[in-house]
Amino acid sequence: MQEITAAYVFGMTFKRYNPFLEGGIGTLIFTPILDSGTNHLDINKSSKQIGGLFGGGLAYELSPSFDIRVEYRGFVVKMPNFGQTGPTGNLTTNRYEILSMPTLGVAYHF
Repeated sequence: MQEITAAYVFGMTFKRYNPFLEGGIGTLIFTPILDSGTNHLDINKSSKQIGGLFGGGLAYELSPSFDIRVEYRGFVVKMPNFGQTGPTGNLTTNRYEILSMPTLGVAYHF
């Protein structure tokens, strides 16, 4: 899965702590794994889905250039069908799911 997103981040500063909220839109690109163990359904097409991004977290300033962050991101997206439609290979569910992405990371500021 790959992601292309754009989001607005609203942040506040309390000494070295910086809580933030984010919201935006983007595209998720789902690509099936092609190897001998996962080709039973003959799925070989990638699928792109547009969805909404939301989240929030807390950044702790280690130095003027580096932060350590704890964050939750959610992405509301329609589930992919990988080009499989029709009675023989119907993977279409027409359902929306929230993909949860809890994150721990380091940020560098320019």
